[in-house]
Amino acid sequence: MGLPRLDAVAIKGGDTVEASAKIFLSVLKGEGTAAQEAVVLANAGTALKVARPEIDFPTAVEQAREALKSGRAYEVFKKLVNPTVSFAVSK
Repeated sequence: MGLPRLDAVAIKGGDTVEASAKIFLSVLKGEGTAAQEAVVLANAGTALKVARPEIDFPTAVEQAREALKSGRAYEVFKKLVNPTVSFAVSK
């Protein structure tokens, strides 16, 4: 799969919601540790595998890695948390 076996100490999250969010954003921006990135890739790969059962898990992880490394994952996240909504106004 291309993912390392990790020690729990290496992936300890933040002590608060804010600290955990900061870690998550740093990973999405490509600024997290290798261990943090591996956890995100495992989770994202699992989500992709569930959404697309026709692909195998290593392929799903690789697709997640490409999205993370290219910045696409961060861009999609920003759109999800700050959507631009436009409404058509009838006259």
